[in-house]
Amino acid sequence: MRRPGSLTPVGAVPRATFVDPVFKTAESIEAFLGNHDNFICDTDGVIWHGAAELPGAFATIQDLRDRGKRLVFLTNQSDKSRAELAAKFTKHGCEVDRNDIVTSASAAADYLVTFHPSVKKVYVIGQSGVVDELEQAGIACCGGPTDAENEVMDEEAFADVQADASVGAVICGWDLTFNFQKLCMASLYLQRGCVLIATNRNETEVVRDGRKIPGNGALLASIEAATGVEAIVTGKPSQLLGEMVIEKYDMNKARTCVLGDRVDTDVALGKAAGVNTMLLMSGMTHEEDLADVCSNSTTCPTYICEGLGKLSCE
Repeated sequence: MRRPGSLTPVGAVPRATFVDPVFKTAESIEAFLGNHDNFICDTDGVIWHGAAELPGAFATIQDLRDRGKRLVFLTNQSDKSRAELAAKFTKHGCEVDRNDIVTSASAAADYLVTFHPSVKKVYVIGQSGVVDELEQAGIACCGGPTDAENEVMDEEAFADVQADASVGAVICGWDLTFNFQKLCMASLYLQRGCVLIATNRNETEVVRDGRKIPGNGALLASIEAATGVEAIVTGKPSQLLGEMVIEKYDMNKARTCVLGDRVDTDVALGKAAGVNTMLLMSGMTHEEDLADVCSNSTTCPTYICEGLGKLSCE
């Protein structure tokens, strides 16, 4: 089995077991870092768990910066804005420009500006992070966290409700006040031909003791089922997102690596974008999962490492 702190190059051929890993010295880690200039780094499960820093994560970030590496922090979160996440970094003593942070909500705003410039107003299912990013991009919003009145929406009320004619898209982000009224309003706008954009398809999010709370994908499934409209997804593992990030930050794919703790989002994003991937064992994926993860090339990462803190040779 992997030794603590080891870095395992998995290679092109999937392996079901991890015996005698090759990368377990400072020299092997130096070689890995020497082959990459750009790192697209997940946050939760990689840098922190909730409010708690993961061991050595910020030291590694500083080490990579000192080496001249480019770091972009990419999260599927949509409930917090980039400014809020930058403030969280600052609280941990690490200064990060919000322009080096990409959330699934900021990606949705960038997508609208780039591909649907005529859309100037959207109906939002989601929290303040979605609204903040859209408004910063010059897009007006209705719905959102203030639209939580829990009004009863029956057939008669739905027949009478008036849609805002200026709305051109529906954005679906994780919404703790999602209800039947919001489902009905999203359905009405989509019946009028609006674009449907989702910040991610995460089916669940893990909370304490391994419990899984329904994620944005559960909300989105009800909207797609009610309307027959398939969403454009701007969060991980969307190939669209990967290409947008690589182009925005002018990254050489051959020298770029995605760092993350989830196979279904982080590793899948890197594979879709055609870059190397490193699975970090500090969050969603555990030792007992590795045999299944690397049993085929569609899920197997390029590298496996215990945690971000192990990438620093300091």
